[in-house]
Amino acid sequence: MSDNAEKTGFVVKPCAFADMHLAVGDRILLDSPGSGPGHHYTTLVGYAPGESVLVRTPQEGGLPLPYGDGQTLTVRAFTGIGVFAFDAAIQRICTSPFHYLHLTFPASVRGARIRHTERVRVALPTEIRVGERRLPALITDLGVGGAMLECAARLPVGTSLTVQLAFRLEPLQIQAAFDARGRIQRIVERPHPAQAVPLADYGVAFERLTLGQRVMLQNFVYHHLLHDNRLRV
Repeated sequence: MSDNAEKTGFVVKPCAFADMHLAVGDRILLDSPGSGPGHHYTTLVGYAPGESVLVRTPQEGGLPLPYGDGQTLTVRAFTGIGVFAFDAAIQRICTSPFHYLHLTFPASVRGARIRHTERVRVALPTEIRVGERRLPALITDLGVGGAMLECAARLPVGTSLTVQLAFRLEPLQIQAAFDARGRIQRIVERPHPAQAVPLADYGVAFERLTLGQRVMLQNFVYHHLLHDNRLRV
């Protein structure tokens, strides 16, 4: 994903906590390195600037996950303007009136503005429809504006097609699936190691996506960018 992100201008810069425009109830991702509970989504309870950030304790099976006092976490969030991350330590683990964590207020925040053209590297098997033809393909990068496809069939620039999209939206814990209409904008040929005919990658621009489809794609892209290593220290 890093190479692709570089092409679309994904640049991480230091910023202030207020630049995130976080609001109570926003979904955030807690990343505990090492032998901790791992990656888990939760919600922001609130914060006191310069003092503490409060988040609900993530749960599994109705039980709070086993975080420890003093444990260091990386908090990741995306808003309508970009993706952000900061490091914080657990100050206190609270159980009343609900399970929540007091985190240290971050000394610094890392953030990146996300452009409409941002894409992420994936490997999603799919089927494309070109007229009455149904062709297997592989989506190798995906964004709100379009996708890159690997396909064995030879298709010219300008071809109209329909791409079956199916992916999981981790922040919402749902499976998204819909057909996206598009048109081939460019072809990138690569040498095939075992045959004379080169492989073809097709750059497809989506057309007439609904608002709901655009939102699902945006959430998918943002979730992947939250895990970008450049958001780490």
